[in-house]
Amino acid sequence: MSQSKSSSTNKKSETVFPILACKPLFSTEKLSEQGAYLNSYCHPTYQSPLHCGEQLLLQIFLCDGEIERSLGDESQSEIICKGDVAIIPPNVNHGVSWNQEIEFLLLAIEPKLIDKISQKIGIVEAVTILPHFARTDVLLHGIGLSLFYECQQLDTCLTYTNSMLQTTVIHLLRNYSNIRANIDKETINQQTEYKLKQALQYIDSNLDRHLPLEEVANKVNISKYYFCRLFSQYIGVTPYRYLLQRRIDKAKLLIQQNSEAKMADIALECGFKSQSHFNRQFRNLTGTTPCNYRRNLN
Repeated sequence: MSQSKSSSTNKKSETVFPILACKPLFSTEKLSEQGAYLNSYCHPTYQSPLHCGEQLLLQIFLCDGEIERSLGDESQSEIICKGDVAIIPPNVNHGVSWNQEIEFLLLAIEPKLIDKISQKIGIVEAVTILPHFARTDVLLHGIGLSLFYECQQLDTCLTYTNSMLQTTVIHLLRNYSNIRANIDKETINQQTEYKLKQALQYIDSNLDRHLPLEEVANKVNISKYYFCRLFSQYIGVTPYRYLLQRRIDKAKLLIQQNSEAKMADIALECGFKSQSHFNRQFRNLTGTTPCNYRRNLN
């Protein structure tokens, strides 16, 4: 019976994403019960036919490159940069091609999840997410990476992924839909979004050193207490947890890129005060040690 269920789930995943020329580097079904799917690709030269899907699709780029895209009734050349995101709504014709290797994430969101969250925050109008060619969106890029790394863990926290998906949908409603969501202005407004995006960028740019929360809060001109409260409400985790997760994410990437690098050097480059501290936090978040993580990669 379990084998039949697994087979059915795999078929569902195949229908969610466009037909691509190579298989994903990573594919997860851990989000399926929440109404989402996530794949990662490092895809060689490719040209897709025009097609349309039943889910909202976010193409989150992890590299620089050049792409030709048709989206609805429009076509254009895109000079993409790491952090850019293209938004392909359901039932919208879409075709894409590129002439070099492109690395990206594909996050698919079921319309029923968008409707559920819309109703939860008090939206009664019909919601339509609008198509957008690739553009920089630090928040969607950060959430995509966070979901990607969380889904690779054996003990994936569904509360965490649910919070990330909810934040994604609210962000889409506020910035890429036919309406403006009626959301608590104390916690989510344009100025707050801008400040939190600045904070996320600042954290990601300073992972290699000691980074007090007061410094991040001061950078965006918010008190430490208010910053922590807004960050937790908007991002879904505490600033400390986010900082720690991003450091572990960076450590994983460094381990993958250099099989000869010393763990002590990686620890320092990721802002940990010692290798023992690095080992302890790595185990807490991933369930394994850095050395075992490298061994499993090999």
